[in-house]
Amino acid sequence: MALDWARLMVFLFFGNGDQGLTEFVLTDIGRVHFEDYPVDPGGRLFQAREDVDFLLALQGLRGAFEAAGDPEALGRVTAALLATSPRPGVRQQRRFHRLLNDLGREWERRGDPDRALDCYALGRLPPARERAVRILAGRGRRRAAVERAAEMAAVPWDVGEERFAERFLFRPDPPRCRLWEVKGPGDVLRPEQERWLRHFNRAGIDARVAHVEWVNRASGSAG
Repeated sequence: MALDWARLMVFLFFGNGDQGLTEFVLTDIGRVHFEDYPVDPGGRLFQAREDVDFLLALQGLRGAFEAAGDPEALGRVTAALLATSPRPGVRQQRRFHRLLNDLGREWERRGDPDRALDCYALGRLPPARERAVRILAGRGRRRAAVERAAEMAAVPWDVGEERFAERFLFRPDPPRCRLWEVKGPGDVLRPEQERWLRHFNRAGIDARVAHVEWVNRASGSAG
């Protein structure tokens, strides 16, 4: 019980579970100095006991996520987080949505896009919407991907989202690829290049030959 209270006091002081009593020792001998700040109701990290419990629960879920070695364990962490109602407050929100993004990326790496989408759908921190658009487009759900990208373009969360949405919405559908074989004066296609051009065109890839001429910089004429 005493140890639990000590951990709670350290958590209340630092606001996270990454720092510990060692920091106090370094402070006591003058090697670490913390910034002075007013402790008033408006500047408090925790406005209610529920904020403390929420961040402690997130800390536990973060530890469980990092220790999850199999899909079952990861699924339990995901289900617990998706069932959690985020508390108001910038730090609480960021930690909640950062964990959602990390879980989504882990499910992507494990080849489960549906669970990744579940995480990104609840996320409110970049790149949740971008990852969702990429997954939807990759699975052939083009309309849903466009709708999500349009939301990003209308109300972007950051500059990265805005740029991604613009690139996605204005690229051709389906994306086109064009290949050029550049030939200068007197150059001709080799037999293997002709075969490659035929192969690409049969595959639906626009492959062409571009004949160029050298420009005489002194006169500005081709020659």
